[in-house]
Amino acid sequence: MIYKLCIILSLFFINSYAQNDEDILPKPLSGDMTLLNTCLGQPRDNEPYPNNKAFCLWDIYNKCTKEIGDGSVENHKCFLREHAVWDVKLNQYYQNKLSKFSDRLKEKDLTDFERESYQAGYGYLKNAQRAWLKYREDACAAVAGEYIGGSGLSNAMRMCFTEITAQRALMLKN
Repeated sequence: MIYKLCIILSLFFINSYAQNDEDILPKPLSGDMTLLNTCLGQPRDNEPYPNNKAFCLWDIYNKCTKEIGDGSVENHKCFLREHAVWDVKLNQYYQNKLSKFSDRLKEKDLTDFERESYQAGYGYLKNAQRAWLKYREDACAAVAGEYIGGSGLSNAMRMCFTEITAQRALMLKN
């Protein structure tokens, strides 16, 4: 009975952690944003796919752990820093996509078909983003579920949120 109660409380914690994730992110440091923007703007040497920017993930985390250390508390702070910059990029790219639809809808010479297509695209993008937020929450809760009762729960959750956020940001960027 106590075991079941612990699992239920852990799952509640995971769910509330996922729902309140954006509330706990620190404001990104300007140096972190510069590092990510530089990475996103140029190919890396010896990369087999120079347009794949996924290699930018964890640059800030790695820089951070070199600066402040590699213990549990430090790792959590560094995960937060990494996630914060990707969250900014995600929101920037999402707003850019929405603006493209809005700008097109303001054009005077659109056919009815074009206007309906852009309106539909705008709606689909908003629906997709809401569905993606739910996916991220569920996917990371599943990952964190493997760590219930362990000390790795928080960092597993943070790592998952960061990776999925970065993937979505890069998807919206392209």
